[in-house]
Amino acid sequence: MSTVVLVEGCAMLAQRVTAALCARCKGRKLLCGLPRCPLLQRFYTQIQVLRTIDGKLVEGSTPPTIIVGERGYPRVPLLIAVPPSVWGEEAKTYDDPIGWWGQKSLDDILKLRSSMVTGFVPVHVSSDIPK
Repeated sequence: MSTVVLVEGCAMLAQRVTAALCARCKGRKLLCGLPRCPLLQRFYTQIQVLRTIDGKLVEGSTPPTIIVGERGYPRVPLLIAVPPSVWGEEAKTYDDPIGWWGQKSLDDILKLRSSMVTGFVPVHVSSDIPK
């Protein structure tokens, strides 16, 4: 299994990094040639976000990140990603790959995507979306 990792730089080149290489490296040896391990960076960002959340309630505007799962059909999960404490138009930045292209570094993209909290609501496929 391969993971596609974007290499930071003007050309935004894509490089294939295998799961076996990640397992051998463990984020410390940087065998993929990247300046930092994107997996560890994502983990550290998620820990920082979890520290800012108080309790089970997360509030913020949702960018256009809504996913309908298929497991358990006809009762499927509806996943909604929310950047905590981000409101209005600013939330769109968290899910805008076209806007990121050439504008954001790998670090910035990882921070944006990793700081989103995803919750889910089980819904029946024939019902309306919960409000």
